Amino acid sequence: MILNNNIELNICTVDKLYRLRKDILRPDSKSMKSVHFDSDKQTDSVHIALSCRNKVIGCVSLMSHNKALFNDRLQLQMRGMAVDHSYQNCGYGRQLILYAEKMAILLGVRRIWMNARVDVIDFYIKQGYSTVGARFDIPNVCQHIVMSKLLPEHCLTIRPYQDGDKDYVRQICIRTAYPPFNAKYNDCLTLLFNDYYTENEASNCYVIDNNGVAVGYILCSTNDDFAQSIIRYMRLASKSSWLFALIAGIGMRVQNKYHAQYKAHMHIDIMPAYQRLGYGTRLVDTLLSHLRDNSIKSVMLCCRADNVKAVNFYTRYGYRQVDERFRDKVFVINTDNKE
Repeated sequence: MILNNNIELNICTVDKLYRLRKDILRPDSKSMKSVHFDSDKQTDSVHIALSCRNKVIGCVSLMSHNKALFNDRLQLQMRGMAVDHSYQNCGYGRQLILYAEKMAILLGVRRIWMNARVDVIDFYIKQGYSTVGARFDIPNVCQHIVMSKLLPEHCLTIRPYQDGDKDYVRQICIRTAYPPFNAKYNDCLTLLFNDYYTENEASNCYVIDNNGVAVGYILCSTNDDFAQSIIRYMRLASKSSWLFALIAGIGMRVQNKYHAQYKAHMHIDIMPAYQRLGYGTRLVDTLLSHLRDNSIKSVMLCCRADNVKAVNFYTRYGYRQVDERFRDKVFVINTDNKE
């Protein structure tokens, strides 16, 4: 997410945050391990970097950790909040907090808590956090106090994709990938399965919105020249991993085989916390209605054969399987949902 010409917010790997954590939070420590947290490497942890010309100038992390003080089934602990001294009092701390809260919404979590330093209590109060209980000492650091915030009730709607959804759509793709991919392939994944659609055919894309955050999507192409248009994205992906791009290319050959017969193709992903609520069906309903309005009679998709949940969903909805190649099943459906 770009804040201005030089400053941007991004999800990153935790190793990019250690230097700033140490400089700001543990300046007197001689060991970088003092800012290595137990939950840093959890697969569901979220690490956020505020960067200026590729230099990390702010950071915060969210980690799945329930505290007995709160009754919420899902909780996230906020840790490692820091802003470079040169960029403090510029509003960047607030931007980090807001972005972290949106990531919590993406994950379906309403309760965020932290062990806050007592000298920044006022800052967190301004962001809507409240103190809980008494102050306590963290040895060799300083006094802290628990602070917490309950995010708004879920409010889910289906709406057209907007430019501001791009970061969330990418995160959905990464966090719902089947099977899960190594983080080094994230750029390849989003280039091929998000960016082409949102950058070229946004009018064919819809999201599930929860309080301004996209938590699920359906993306579709109706481009007659899709096979040619995707080449640029394949080349970009190959710079990160030629092997990933090659495997993805093999899968797309199956898709291209049916393109003349089924002009449109789609794929759908929903964050786990928002699955089994009926919104997958509503997304498909919305897309099929849109395609009918544009005189497109059918749509196809490819799905991993061993992705049982997805296969069952498409079958229940009314898709019919027309092929199985390599590791993928090919499904199609008429936009009037009739044989």
